[in-house]
Amino acid sequence: MGRRRGRSGALVSGRWAAAWPGATVRLTAGVVIAFVLVGQTQLWVTRNTGPAVQAQQTVKRVGTSAVLVELRDDKPVPPAFLAELPPGVQALRLAVDHAKGTAELNGPCEALQRLALPCTQEPTPVELRNADVRVKELYSWDTPGQGLFARQTETPKRAVIVTAKGCGCCCSARSPSS
Repeated sequence: MGRRRGRSGALVSGRWAAAWPGATVRLTAGVVIAFVLVGQTQLWVTRNTGPAVQAQQTVKRVGTSAVLVELRDDKPVPPAFLAELPPGVQALRLAVDHAKGTAELNGPCEALQRLALPCTQEPTPVELRNADVRVKELYSWDTPGQGLFARQTETPKRAVIVTAKGCGCCCSARSPSS
């Protein structure tokens, strides 16, 4: 290829690589190993800082008894998603109003009661000292500092919903081995 196009550098490097392939492999292997080491270093640094540590602590406290599902573009929750939830699992909406500095957790009365939240038509302030541990976790992660409110609605709508297992027994921390 180097001879046809008149590129002497390509011709020499091609012949050199053919004559001494071990040197080419050693050079290439060094570069690949360097990329892998840099990638591993970055992975371990990000895994043990900030949000990753908070997420690990949350899993230790509540296990998998609550899941946040975020929809793009503030669209309604698809009815097919709600219909496919297993028995005993309820969906709630967590609406955060950054302008007011508040958040509202709303959905069916049964789901609110399973989390020890008030079941009223009007937004009612949630007292965190009496709230379920999952609600406390949501408050610490996703709500501004002015307060959390609860309100009954027929179905959750819009951006973020919380799916909570309905047994009410998952309020204590699980060990990582379970």
